[in-house]
Amino acid sequence: MNNKQRQMAKQDVSPWRQTVDLLVKLTAPRRIRNSVGTAIAVAPRTTGPVEIRHYAIEEVHVTVLDRPTSLTAIIAWRDPTECRYGEQRWRGGVARSKGTCALTGRAIKRGDAIYRPQRRVPPPVNAGAMILSDAVQAVPRMR
Repeated sequence: MNNKQRQMAKQDVSPWRQTVDLLVKLTAPRRIRNSVGTAIAVAPRTTGPVEIRHYAIEEVHVTVLDRPTSLTAIIAWRDPTECRYGEQRWRGGVARSKGTCALTGRAIKRGDAIYRPQRRVPPPVNAGAMILSDAVQAVPRMR
């Protein structure tokens, strides 16, 4: 892109231009710095085991809709970049690893009482997410 094209792109604030710019940013290789401090591009990993995602509270909207039993919860999960589940069943359990509560942003330690998405095939996109049990318990049961 030459200078004239860059100037025109800066002036164009149409929704279409903003959408295209966002798509370019989301699909571009991420940049990291090597040990010398030089920026290098890293292609996103496309093969191998699925990584557990740790959710940033700012981007995911989580709502506890209901607690049908003492060990289940119905959660509305909205992540604008990955998935949306209007009524997703979560089950109570124990954290097998450390993480972050998707509802409160608090730290989760291994062994904490948590809720996680119910297992199914294929696994949900948010399968690695956790919510602290006390955050779910704070929502009154409907029944």
